[in-house]
Amino acid sequence: MTGREIVFDIIMLLTKFGYGNDSRLSEDYMFYKVNDYRAKEIRDTYNRNGFVEPIWLQDMGIMKCTPVNPAEDLTFQGLCKCGNISKFTIPPVVSFGNRDGLDEGVYRVASVCNTKKYFPISPEKLNEIPKGHIREKFHHFMRISNGLYLTHNPDEARVVLVLENPLDGYILETEYIESGSLIVGESYMAYENQVEHNNKGYKVGSTFTAVNSDFSGKGKVKLATQKRAWTMDDNYPMSKTMMEVVTLKILTQEFKIEQSQLADVTQDSRDQNQLIGNESSQKTS
Repeated sequence: MTGREIVFDIIMLLTKFGYGNDSRLSEDYMFYKVNDYRAKEIRDTYNRNGFVEPIWLQDMGIMKCTPVNPAEDLTFQGLCKCGNISKFTIPPVVSFGNRDGLDEGVYRVASVCNTKKYFPISPEKLNEIPKGHIREKFHHFMRISNGLYLTHNPDEARVVLVLENPLDGYILETEYIESGSLIVGESYMAYENQVEHNNKGYKVGSTFTAVNSDFSGKGKVKLATQKRAWTMDDNYPMSKTMMEVVTLKILTQEFKIEQSQLADVTQDSRDQNQLIGNESSQKTS
């Protein structure tokens, strides 16, 4: 389900209990509560099961890094003797688990090509690595607040996070697109060979704006902009089971609705939907 659909379902349930004129039922407020209860449920689920569910993860794509000068970066100053450090800032993540004092919310840090993984380490332990030791060859990252500090001074890195607010993340749409699936007004790029669209040829690396859904030629097509911001209309990073738990807790803990009342309303809604379905079937028969 999308974030908008989850919020709408909760508001619809609450209006059945007379909360329709309550200012707390704004979509923004409800989405904030969904994020809040999701974070709590992620922590509880991880503590029970001991692993990170893939649906929680959001790939932030390529992040630009900035070289760190300890004399200028007061946050970093004095924390590490090691040079050649780069930094980038991440949005707030869900804090859970523990790897060397670092959260599982920062799930993976790697090079752009994903061939080099950065291992979490505390500044103190990085300082303890002797000069010339083989561990200096390993790639490490340190998290200080929302800043990630990476050894070996990379220009770019790729990070996968469990975000507090999914809207801080991105959707990566990197798949090839078939002819007949272009969206009018969207920008696309030609790959591997020339493509033709609207009676015009486009060589590899050139972009075009779709005026119809088709293209031809030996080339392939991808979106010109393959990284976009996450929206309320994208699938929310939470399983259906967790969504049901989060919805129940918001209704019972935040709005003090008894579970017995909720069960009655839910059953009434199912009966109404069944009645509508039966009426529709009779009309079409």
